[in-house]
Amino acid sequence: MGCRPTTLAASLIVDLCTGSGALAVALSKHWPDARVIGVDDSEDALAYARRNTAGTPVELIQADVTQAGLLAELDDQVDLVVANPPYIPTARRWNPKWPNMIRRTRCSEGGWNGGHRPLCRAGRTAVA
Repeated sequence: MGCRPTTLAASLIVDLCTGSGALAVALSKHWPDARVIGVDDSEDALAYARRNTAGTPVELIQADVTQAGLLAELDDQVDLVVANPPYIPTARRWNPKWPNMIRRTRCSEGGWNGGHRPLCRAGRTAVA
């Protein structure tokens, strides 16, 4: 089942936990006139994102998405917020062959099947 927002005239899109930047690039192509900002706290992830967003208008910011006041200057201006944070089922044994980009971090604990716990943690604060 697909739902595609064709009537949205997005002018500002924020992609939280942008990772490789793939979602930000896709959104930028879908709404070429929009300003698209990808945010991630991982330098490894942003290295991939910089390569993938090269030649596109996507902007990248290194920041923790759980940080209070993140992008406060954009309050009441953002049309669309998306997030696809990484996750790894908690009980699953870590495989050293997995890319460094998804190494076990506070944003990679996903519960018994990867989808049943808050995905990003900062101290006692959690964002699902």
